[in-house]
Amino acid sequence: MQYNTQVIPVLLKKVTTTFLQAYPTRTLTDDELQGLLPPDWSPTCVRDFRHFGLVRVPPSPSDLFIIHNLYVQIGGIVVKGMEKVENPYLYLQYQLKLIESEGSKEFLLFHATSYEKVLAIVKENFNWRLAGSRVGHRHGLGVYFSRSPTFCFNFAKQGRCRCFLAARVPVGAVSTGSSDTRLPGPCADATGDGKNTIVKYHDHEFYPQYVIHI
Repeated sequence: MQYNTQVIPVLLKKVTTTFLQAYPTRTLTDDELQGLLPPDWSPTCVRDFRHFGLVRVPPSPSDLFIIHNLYVQIGGIVVKGMEKVENPYLYLQYQLKLIESEGSKEFLLFHATSYEKVLAIVKENFNWRLAGSRVGHRHGLGVYFSRSPTFCFNFAKQGRCRCFLAARVPVGAVSTGSSDTRLPGPCADATGDGKNTIVKYHDHEFYPQYVIHI
Protein backbone atom coordinates (compact mmCIF):
# COMPACT_ATOMS: atom_id res chain seq x y z
CA MET A 1 0.00 0.00 0.00
CA GLN A 2 1.56 3.29 -1.06
CA TYR A 3 1.65 5.85 1.70
CA ASN A 4 0.17 9.09 0.40
CA THR A 5 2.28 12.05 1.52
CA GLN A 6 2.95 15.64 0.49
CA VAL A 7 6.23 16.70 -1.11
CA ILE A 8 8.61 17.88 1.60
CA PRO A 9 10.23 21.26 0.78
CA VAL A 10 13.96 21.86 0.92
CA LEU A 11 13.34 24.22 3.84
CA LEU A 12 12.28 21.26 5.99
CA LYS A 13 15.64 19.62 5.42
CA LYS A 14 17.37 22.74 6.73
CA VAL A 15 15.09 23.05 9.75
CA THR A 16 15.17 19.34 10.54
CA THR A 17 18.95 19.32 10.40
CA THR A 18 18.87 22.29 12.77
CA PHE A 19 16.70 20.26 15.12
CA LEU A 20 19.15 17.36 15.24
CA GLN A 21 22.13 19.69 15.75
CA ALA A 22 20.58 22.26 18.05
CA TYR A 23 18.18 20.34 20.24
CA PRO A 24 20.68 19.49 23.00
CA THR A 25 21.55 23.20 23.37
CA ARG A 26 17.83 24.17 23.42
CA THR A 27 18.24 26.82 20.70
CA LEU A 28 14.83 25.81 19.33
CA THR A 29 11.71 26.43 21.39
CA ASP A 30 9.17 23.73 22.21
CA ASP A 31 6.72 25.39 19.82
CA GLU A 32 9.26 25.34 16.98
CA LEU A 33 10.03 21.69 17.62
CA GLN A 34 6.36 20.78 17.79
CA GLY A 35 5.84 22.49 14.42
CA LEU A 36 8.15 19.93 12.79
CA LEU A 37 6.05 16.99 13.99
CA PRO A 38 2.61 15.71 12.93
CA PRO A 39 -0.07 18.03 14.36
CA ASP A 40 -1.88 15.25 16.23
CA TRP A 41 1.17 14.18 18.25
CA SER A 42 1.38 14.79 21.97
CA PRO A 43 3.21 18.01 22.99
CA THR A 44 5.19 16.03 25.55
CA CYS A 45 7.17 14.37 22.77
CA VAL A 46 9.40 17.41 22.25
CA ARG A 47 10.55 17.71 25.86
CA ASP A 48 13.15 15.01 25.41
CA PHE A 49 14.48 14.18 21.95
CA ARG A 50 14.79 10.53 23.00
CA HIS A 51 11.26 10.35 24.43
CA PHE A 52 8.84 8.09 22.62
CA GLY A 53 5.24 7.11 23.12
CA LEU A 54 2.80 4.42 22.05
CA VAL A 55 -0.75 5.70 21.55
CA ARG A 56 -3.75 3.46 20.92
CA VAL A 57 -5.27 4.13 17.49
CA PRO A 58 -7.17 5.65 15.94
CA PRO A 59 -6.43 8.78 18.03
CA SER A 60 -7.42 11.19 15.29
CA PRO A 61 -9.26 11.28 11.92
CA SER A 62 -5.94 11.46 10.05
CA ASP A 63 -5.25 7.79 10.86
CA LEU A 64 -8.67 6.41 9.96
CA PHE A 65 -7.93 5.82 6.26
CA ILE A 66 -4.68 3.98 7.03
CA ILE A 67 -6.28 1.87 9.72
CA HIS A 68 -9.18 0.93 7.45
CA ASN A 69 -6.79 -0.26 4.74
CA LEU A 70 -4.75 -2.25 7.25
CA TYR A 71 -7.81 -4.14 8.45
CA VAL A 72 -8.83 -4.85 4.85
CA GLN A 73 -5.38 -6.21 3.99
CA ILE A 74 -5.05 -8.27 7.15
CA GLY A 75 -8.29 -10.01 6.25
CA GLY A 76 -9.07 -13.00 8.43
CA ILE A 77 -6.31 -12.36 10.99
CA VAL A 78 -7.74 -11.25 14.33
CA VAL A 79 -6.26 -7.91 15.38
CA LYS A 80 -6.22 -7.51 19.17
CA GLY A 81 -5.03 -3.93 19.16
CA MET A 82 -2.96 -1.27 17.39
CA GLU A 83 -0.74 1.51 18.66
CA LYS A 84 0.81 4.49 16.89
CA VAL A 85 4.47 5.29 17.52
CA GLU A 86 5.40 8.85 18.46
CA ASN A 87 9.20 9.19 18.42
CA PRO A 88 10.31 12.69 17.33
CA TYR A 89 14.00 11.86 16.96
CA LEU A 90 13.40 8.86 14.69
CA TYR A 91 10.67 10.72 12.80
CA LEU A 92 12.90 13.67 11.91
CA GLN A 93 15.86 11.44 11.04
CA TYR A 94 13.52 9.59 8.70
CA GLN A 95 12.32 12.86 7.13
CA LEU A 96 15.92 13.65 6.17
CA LYS A 97 16.30 10.22 4.55
CA LEU A 98 13.00 10.69 2.76
CA ILE A 99 14.23 13.92 1.20
CA GLU A 100 17.39 12.15 0.02
CA SER A 101 15.31 9.35 -1.52
CA GLU A 102 14.22 11.45 -4.49
CA GLY A 103 12.48 9.33 -7.10
CA SER A 104 11.33 6.72 -4.58
CA LYS A 105 7.73 6.11 -3.52
CA GLU A 106 6.80 5.91 0.12
CA PHE A 107 4.96 2.77 1.21
CA LEU A 108 3.49 1.41 4.39
CA LEU A 109 5.27 -1.96 4.74
CA PHE A 110 5.16 -4.65 7.40
CA HIS A 111 7.79 -6.28 9.61
CA ALA A 112 7.13 -9.31 11.81
CA THR A 113 8.74 -9.41 15.23
CA SER A 114 8.28 -10.62 18.80
CA TYR A 115 6.58 -8.62 21.52
CA GLU A 116 9.86 -8.48 23.43
CA LYS A 117 11.57 -6.59 20.60
CA VAL A 118 8.87 -3.97 20.01
CA LEU A 119 10.05 -1.42 22.57
CA ALA A 120 13.64 -1.60 21.33
CA ILE A 121 12.50 -0.98 17.74
CA VAL A 122 10.16 1.92 18.48
CA LYS A 123 12.89 3.52 20.62
CA GLU A 124 15.99 2.92 18.48
CA ASN A 125 14.51 1.87 15.08
CA PHE A 126 15.08 -1.33 13.11
CA ASN A 127 18.64 -2.64 13.14
CA TRP A 128 19.90 -4.02 9.82
CA ARG A 129 22.98 -5.34 11.66
CA LEU A 130 20.79 -8.10 13.10
CA ALA A 131 19.82 -9.41 9.67
CA GLY A 132 18.96 -13.07 9.74
CA SER A 133 19.30 -13.39 13.51
CA ARG A 134 16.04 -15.35 13.69
CA VAL A 135 14.62 -16.30 10.26
CA GLY A 136 17.62 -16.09 7.92
CA HIS A 137 18.65 -13.61 5.24
CA ARG A 138 17.80 -15.16 1.89
CA HIS A 139 17.49 -11.80 0.09
CA GLY A 140 20.35 -9.90 1.77
CA LEU A 141 21.82 -8.64 5.04
CA GLY A 142 19.34 -5.87 5.77
CA VAL A 143 15.99 -5.12 7.41
CA TYR A 144 13.15 -7.19 5.98
CA PHE A 145 9.74 -5.74 5.12
CA SER A 146 6.74 -7.01 3.19
CA ARG A 147 3.89 -5.40 1.29
CA SER A 148 1.61 -8.12 2.69
CA PRO A 149 0.63 -8.27 6.39
CA THR A 150 -0.67 -11.81 5.85
CA PHE A 151 2.80 -12.87 4.62
CA CYS A 152 4.34 -11.27 7.74
CA PHE A 153 1.91 -13.18 9.92
CA ASN A 154 3.80 -16.38 9.07
CA PHE A 155 6.93 -14.92 10.68
CA ALA A 156 5.37 -13.30 13.76
CA LYS A 157 7.04 -15.10 16.65
CA GLN A 158 4.84 -17.00 19.06
CA GLY A 159 4.84 -15.78 22.65
CA ARG A 160 2.60 -14.01 25.10
CA CYS A 161 1.64 -11.72 22.23
CA ARG A 162 2.35 -12.00 18.49
CA CYS A 163 2.79 -8.72 16.70
CA PHE A 164 4.20 -6.96 13.67
CA LEU A 165 4.96 -3.38 12.78
CA ALA A 166 3.74 -1.19 9.95
CA ALA A 167 6.55 1.11 8.83
CA ARG A 168 6.87 4.00 6.42
CA VAL A 169 9.54 3.05 3.88
CA PRO A 170 10.66 4.78 0.64
CA VAL A 171 11.24 2.24 -2.15
CA GLY A 172 12.73 2.93 -5.58
CA ALA A 173 14.31 0.20 -7.69
CA VAL A 174 14.50 -3.30 -6.20
CA SER A 175 17.37 -5.59 -7.23
CA THR A 176 17.84 -9.32 -6.69
CA GLY A 177 19.72 -10.22 -3.53
CA SER A 178 21.26 -13.33 -2.00
CA SER A 179 22.31 -14.43 1.47
CA ASP A 180 25.65 -12.63 0.96
CA THR A 181 24.25 -9.31 -0.32
CA ARG A 182 25.31 -6.35 1.81
CA LEU A 183 24.09 -3.55 -0.47
CA PRO A 184 21.52 -3.42 -3.28
CA GLY A 185 22.63 -3.42 -6.90
CA PRO A 186 23.50 -0.32 -8.98
CA CYS A 187 20.68 2.28 -9.14
CA ALA A 188 18.65 0.24 -6.61
CA ASP A 189 17.85 1.05 -2.99
CA ALA A 190 16.46 -2.33 -1.93
CA THR A 191 16.64 -6.05 -2.66
CA GLY A 192 14.03 -8.76 -2.58
CA ASP A 193 11.37 -10.24 -4.79
CA GLY A 194 9.54 -6.89 -5.06
CA LYS A 195 6.33 -8.44 -3.79
CA ASN A 196 6.41 -10.29 -0.50
CA THR A 197 9.91 -9.27 0.53
CA ILE A 198 11.71 -5.90 0.41
CA VAL A 199 15.07 -5.45 2.14
CA LYS A 200 16.54 -2.08 3.16
CA TYR A 201 20.16 -1.51 4.21
CA HIS A 202 20.79 1.93 5.74
CA ASP A 203 19.97 3.57 9.07
CA HIS A 204 16.73 5.58 9.27
CA GLU A 205 15.45 4.49 5.84
CA PHE A 206 12.27 3.54 7.66
CA TYR A 207 9.98 4.77 10.41
CA PRO A 208 8.03 2.29 12.60
CA GLN A 209 4.61 3.94 12.61
CA TYR A 210 2.24 1.31 14.00
CA VAL A 211 2.50 -1.69 16.32
CA ILE A 212 -0.15 -4.29 15.44
CA HIS A 213 -0.99 -6.91 18.07
CA ILE A 214 -2.41 -10.22 16.74
